Amino acid sequence: MNKDFTKGLVAGFILSLFTIYSFFRIYWIMEIGVKYFRWHAVLWLYLSVALIFFGISYWLYKREKLKSPSAQKYFLLVSGLIIGIYTAEILLRLLHIGTTYSEQREGVFVNPAERVQKSWYMLYSPCSSTELKTQEYSFLRSSNSEGFSDKDWTVEKDSNEIKIITLGDSFTDGDGCPQDSSYPRVLEGLLQSQFPEFKITVMNAARCGSDPWFEFKKLHDLLLKYKPDIVVYTNGSNDMFFDHLMYGGMERFSADSTVKNKIPHHGWLGLYEVNYVFRLMMNFSGYDETLFGVEDRERNKLTAIADSRELSRQFSQLAVANNFTCVQLIRPERPEIRAGEYPFSLNDLMNGSDTLPSYSTFDLLAYYQESRLINKSNVDDYFWPSDGHHNTKGYRAMAQGVAHCVKEIIEKKKPQN
Repeated sequence: MNKDFTKGLVAGFILSLFTIYSFFRIYWIMEIGVKYFRWHAVLWLYLSVALIFFGISYWLYKREKLKSPSAQKYFLLVSGLIIGIYTAEILLRLLHIGTTYSEQREGVFVNPAERVQKSWYMLYSPCSSTELKTQEYSFLRSSNSEGFSDKDWTVEKDSNEIKIITLGDSFTDGDGCPQDSSYPRVLEGLLQSQFPEFKITVMNAARCGSDPWFEFKKLHDLLLKYKPDIVVYTNGSNDMFFDHLMYGGMERFSADSTVKNKIPHHGWLGLYEVNYVFRLMMNFSGYDETLFGVEDRERNKLTAIADSRELSRQFSQLAVANNFTCVQLIRPERPEIRAGEYPFSLNDLMNGSDTLPSYSTFDLLAYYQESRLINKSNVDDYFWPSDGHHNTKGYRAMAQGVAHCVKEIIEKKKPQN
């Protein structure tokens, strides 16, 4: 076969594939926008821009528009700028500088506004299976008939039964481990071995993506019928500095059972999604992957602490009215364990809560430090390397901390001789 014919055939085939893919991408952009672009889509976008520039340059050259010194000067300037941007883009992507959490976890940029909670209750679909998947792991979650990540519960309560409801986000739900290794499941086993005279039931009512305000609403409206003895809910920097930033406090709940959010809408979002150079520029100007500016984030730090204190008061009132003990569990992130402190004042967060009836706060970071269970030298053994969630070992450590916390509460329920 003639070599020129073979080269032409291969070139035509590649050009045809590129053209077909281009039609698909153009249709995608027209219908959906620059969203959910994976690496091949981003590569196509940059190749297309390069081909357009090459085509315009060739057209100018053939028409002898680049002969004058000034035209050549501008052409070299534009060419250098494009080459510089492309080089910087490649380096930023290879070094993962500016990569968002959704890109690390799912391989695509996700606008926070596209995954906001729209109804009051954060639940799974009833009797369904959900895959908690990242590039590092994949675990299934089965939900009960009410949409909770657990087996079905009974409203009836045995005379020696102690019911503990655990509320929280993905760290309570157990993202990063098998369902039977989540901290509530491990906690149930630990407490049952410590208190064989009781029937210990730990109910995992958490949901990935939730926060203390969503969990309070869920407890108030859906879970009091189970007559819990203890309620443990988590709070921390992610809840206050990310979730509260998105929704605010209890004002998020509209009367029509929908949820309001505060996520800004920027005209430059599409460019921020596909261009790491532009993303770096916006980050330097004060924005981050939440799409909020630095002033908004700093203002939120103050209101989040105040709203958390108010929520403590509401949890306490609910506990007194329904005869249970409530525990606020302050959970540290991996960088906070390394640093040995939180990025907020724990004293400000707890101000006034120590006098609330039927309410207490337990600091997991202090427990890890005092028990020497997790510290900055071994912290990576308890978390997935990239994702940032606990692994099975980490959730067991979390369960040990909660068991230590509620032990005294359960001790008081023992019958007096």
